[in-house]
Amino acid sequence: GKIFTSLGLINMLISPMNSIPWVIAGFAESFASFKRVMRFLQREDLNYLEFYKIGQNKNNSNGGQNGNLLDLNDVGFGVTKTNQDNNQDSVKKLVKKISFSMKPGDKIGLYGPIGAGKTSLLKGLLAELNKLSGSISVNNFDSSEVEVSADDSDNDFSPPKNQNQSFTYNFLKNGVAYCPQDPFIINASIFDNITLFAKNSPNNKILAIKCLEQVCLDDKKLNYNCGENGSKLSGGQKVKLSLARALYQIQMNNIKLFLIDEPFGATDKDVHKKITQILGEMPELKDVSI
Repeated sequence: GKIFTSLGLINMLISPMNSIPWVIAGFAESFASFKRVMRFLQREDLNYLEFYKIGQNKNNSNGGQNGNLLDLNDVGFGVTKTNQDNNQDSVKKLVKKISFSMKPGDKIGLYGPIGAGKTSLLKGLLAELNKLSGSISVNNFDSSEVEVSADDSDNDFSPPKNQNQSFTYNFLKNGVAYCPQDPFIINASIFDNITLFAKNSPNNKILAIKCLEQVCLDDKKLNYNCGENGSKLSGGQKVKLSLARALYQIQMNNIKLFLIDEPFGATDKDVHKKITQILGEMPELKDVSI
């Protein structure tokens, strides 16, 4: 009887003993992930008022319509990678010494071979990459349009303390319209994808329908569900929806900068031509820099 009892106990211990190597491997992987998360949490928050330098208009100290929206002076962007073995950071440069100016309403196009850094430049302007050199000046030509409400006291960007910070505050508070190469589609309705879950009011619906018509996507209803990652939409429809979202944000939030990253790759020639013509004739984009 003792032999059978001992064999039964050993059989019960075989499975836990076989799991020990898997537990050790899982612990090692989780510990590596934990260190990556801790490094991310310990990084300093990006100070946007330092990333975007406050520019001064030479023609008018108070800012005027002749001022530039953006001034880039020998700007370089890159990414910082941490070596897990010695915990040292290494910098990889993606964009080197870019300089240009953009006035309100300017339409600037970037062209070049694959890997030249066109997308990296746009991501750098969005502060998604590290600024390695140079300066990005944001001029305060429309500081009179800034309105600070009581709700802004809890925002990440505190209200400007002086007039020179007014436009930078407005620039950061309202944001930048961005249409990426790979559209980000939420598993929600077309209305929620365009408005980013704004209040379902008549005015918002009217503006959303208007934006769908402007990008030639008026064949879909606002309550149509897009599916996970836009699985119910074609490639061209995803691009149109991303453009409609950007146009909605521009008209709703009075955004002055619209960054577009090759959005027409998944559309045919006729649709490309029609959307480009509509965007060029939109009065809402007259003073928007693209």
